[in-house]
Amino acid sequence: MKQYFSQFGTVTQIRLSRNKKTGASKHFAFIEFAEASTAEIVAKTMDNYLLFGHILKCKVLPKEQAHDDIFKGANKRFKKVPWNKIAGKNLEKPLSESSWKKKVTKEQNKRNKSAEVLKKIGYTFEAPAIQAIPPLRLSLRTPRARPLRLRQRRRPRHLPQRRLLRTPQKRRSPSRYLLPRPGSPSRRQRRQQKERRLRHEARPVR
Repeated sequence: MKQYFSQFGTVTQIRLSRNKKTGASKHFAFIEFAEASTAEIVAKTMDNYLLFGHILKCKVLPKEQAHDDIFKGANKRFKKVPWNKIAGKNLEKPLSESSWKKKVTKEQNKRNKSAEVLKKIGYTFEAPAIQAIPPLRLSLRTPRARPLRLRQRRRPRHLPQRRLLRTPQKRRSPSRYLLPRPGSPSRRQRRQQKERRLRHEARPVR
């Protein structure tokens, strides 16, 4: 907004009203220019101007009608407070015994009032009593450290304690199986030799 209205003149202060809970705009703002003539030009030019689907209403506000806090928090970026996250963290916090008792008594009083209203109407209903949650017993003792022998990983019973050390076998290079030896016939040559031998054996004897 400041960048848009700066084309008319120097903007000294700008305040856009926003909702404190959601951070959404309230669709009204106050802009102060360095010169009064600039404000009058903006009010005449931008009044009833269609912008982003909204009609702008621009008026010049005299100093007599402006209060002292009209530009309170101006020229500052609005920081949205994450109220939902704060409420969620408060719910996750463990409650003490006194706070639980307050909640139970408050709920019981609410049920008693609703029961009295129902009795006046002529409807009798006895709601079940609220069961209080027993207090948690927290032990202040620190956990004992396990000895080093117990912390070590034990050997399974089915495995022998001593194993014979075997000499590692030599790994054959894959080139031995992929490439033929020098002087040896290739796979195609061996197949041709086999076919010749079979043809020779299949010849009729004269």
